[in-house]
Amino acid sequence: MKMKRKYENKIPNESAESTSEKTTHSNKKIIQVIYDRAIKWFIRRGFDKKAENIIFSGKVQDYIAGISKKLDSYKERLKPLWSEIDSIITCLLSKDFPAKFKILALASIIYLITPIDLIPDVLGIGLIDDICVLVQVISTIFGSIKNMQGKENMNEDQN
Repeated sequence: MKMKRKYENKIPNESAESTSEKTTHSNKKIIQVIYDRAIKWFIRRGFDKKAENIIFSGKVQDYIAGISKKLDSYKERLKPLWSEIDSIITCLLSKDFPAKFKILALASIIYLITPIDLIPDVLGIGLIDDICVLVQVISTIFGSIKNMQGKENMNEDQN
């Protein structure tokens, strides 16, 4: 009687394409987990409260001036998002920008420059959580502004 070898019953190796698809799917899951946790960390740590205090004390311009050197240190690493970050800072300094968006925007900037966050910035991948928060804040703010403008346009059309 012939004995079977252990490896004879195993399924042959998957093709490189399906392995690549599994890796991509796995990476997407990891990114989603990091994204979800970064947003929760951002909310729980009270960055919005600190931002609210700065905004309502009227010291936004002083605060931005004080952290400008720190922000510049991120410019190269966050190049794809820099124009949006710059837009957020411009909005923060505008008197016409709604307070709730100023709080959210400033909270995301504070999160970015704070070294203690979900994934410490000293690690090579440390900006992943910061980027997740920035992307969420940017999409929330600019999406809300577009919706508000759309409603204003509809109201003007009705009158």
